[in-house]
Amino acid sequence: MPNVAHASLSGADLHEPKGIASASAGMVYVGDGASSGSWRYIPHSFCYYADIGTGTTYTTPTSYTLVNPTTTGDANQKGFTHNSAGRLTYTGSDTIDVTITCTLTAKHSGSATDCFFQLYKSGSGIAGAEVVEEVNSTNYSGLTIVGHTSLTTNQYVELYCKAASGNIVIHAVNLSVIGHI
Repeated sequence: MPNVAHASLSGADLHEPKGIASASAGMVYVGDGASSGSWRYIPHSFCYYADIGTGTTYTTPTSYTLVNPTTTGDANQKGFTHNSAGRLTYTGSDTIDVTITCTLTAKHSGSATDCFFQLYKSGSGIAGAEVVEEVNSTNYSGLTIVGHTSLTTNQYVELYCKAASGNIVIHAVNLSVIGHI
């Protein structure tokens, strides 16, 4: 057989990657740096809550308080579990880097007040994953928070909130985690 670079192959000479028969739909091949690798799913999960009418009230959260309304999880998640209260827990065995994205809609019970929202990993705030918004009782405030961190087995991500005074009313939350392998 002639020595031909893969880059110059076309048509019927193209072939599937080695080991493709053992891969399930949606898997990607990850090299191990030692001339081998394995087929893996990209870890990901998502949960959401929506109650635009009434919302969920957090009474005078003057220190960071867990935002834990009843959430619906992603039936197609890979490498995560969801506890129905806004927590996404990593169940994989490898340490992974993740991007966490959270969008939310909130109001405040009184006059315009600065409200703070932060992503947490296993009970501690994630540096750089915090926003502040002046929120009032008249208009819905829509916010987006993006955070980056690493996760090991059984670490989890959640959303927290606080305000100097008054109540925060959460009307919608969308929380997603995408792993980078």
